[in-house]
Amino acid sequence: MLPQKYIIAVLGDAYEGKTTTINKTFNKLAGSKIISGVTSVWGPLPSPSNVVDFSLTGITKYGLTGFLSQGDQICYTYVNLEKLVQMGCQVIVCACRKRNPDTFNAVAKVAWEYDFSIIWIKFDRPKDVSKDEYTDELSNKIFYLFK
Repeated sequence: MLPQKYIIAVLGDAYEGKTTTINKTFNKLAGSKIISGVTSVWGPLPSPSNVVDFSLTGITKYGLTGFLSQGDQICYTYVNLEKLVQMGCQVIVCACRKRNPDTFNAVAKVAWEYDFSIIWIKFDRPKDVSKDEYTDELSNKIFYLFK
């Protein structure tokens, strides 16, 4: 269970599966009816067959919850996170580049400025585990925070 005002940041390198992990998390929440009232902020609504960057909001037991899968550049990351905060999100699940201190700093800056705590979900896939298995594992970890 989460206290109020958390950013859950999936931290990893480019093309590792951050967007896929966030997509799978959202679809598990939607499939379990844990999230409702979903609205796209930008981009398409995620589906198992459509894994592209997106931003959306929905209602969970924590209130308005935001999802942001794009975590490549500080300007996009900061502006899009700030937009979700200004929309009233109490919890945000986002992507963050591990080897780009600017996106890491953008997450930290929004958390600091708006009094959010951060849960870092490190994308560190063992070589003997497939990308699909690992994104399932990480999305399950995030999913269980919402149960």
